[in-house]
Amino acid sequence: LINKDLPVETAIFALKQLFDANNLRPDDRPSMPSSAFRNDAIDEHVEGQADYLLWVDPRPGYFSLCSYPFLLSAQGLFDLLSAENQDQQRESINPLEALVHGRAVMYLRLRVDRAQVVRDAITQLGGISSEDPRQLRKRLRVEFRGEDGIDEGGVQKEFFQIIFRSLFDPDYGMFVYDQQTRLHWFNKSSVENPVEFKLLGVIIGIALY
Repeated sequence: LINKDLPVETAIFALKQLFDANNLRPDDRPSMPSSAFRNDAIDEHVEGQADYLLWVDPRPGYFSLCSYPFLLSAQGLFDLLSAENQDQQRESINPLEALVHGRAVMYLRLRVDRAQVVRDAITQLGGISSEDPRQLRKRLRVEFRGEDGIDEGGVQKEFFQIIFRSLFDPDYGMFVYDQQTRLHWFNKSSVENPVEFKLLGVIIGIALY
């Protein structure tokens, strides 16, 4: 953690003023790219969990780098976001349920049939997001029906590969593929039903989370 009495605090505050001024140009075009303000040396002071908790509950004499994200590298931001995710995952667990059911309540569990992964995932996630969206903050565990194996990451990776390949397949109908730009875009004939797109957003969020 960074003590407010250290010279680094003054330097960071000065950089914050420069960063804000750079983003207030009349033409909305910063004269310097945001990457110019990143400082790898600052990453040495990042203590993910401690910095995040200090940002949520400030302590006299210290300040959190969460207030100055423009200074951090991708790794520094990743550490802070990971700390936030862990904190939210803990908050999503009901202490009484954890006492009764143990570690089982720590995870968001999906049981899917390999032959209908998309339908099973959308059905289960749709129910969860409607009944108790906080459950979506838990760590994901995936099980393919009829298959043995503990999800230590490999099963989850395969689940995401299957579901994204299926959803972005033009034959599924949600997206169309432009050969010239090599980009997928929304299928005009399918946007009238936003439910699947919303749940796709949920799945992408879980994958990033």
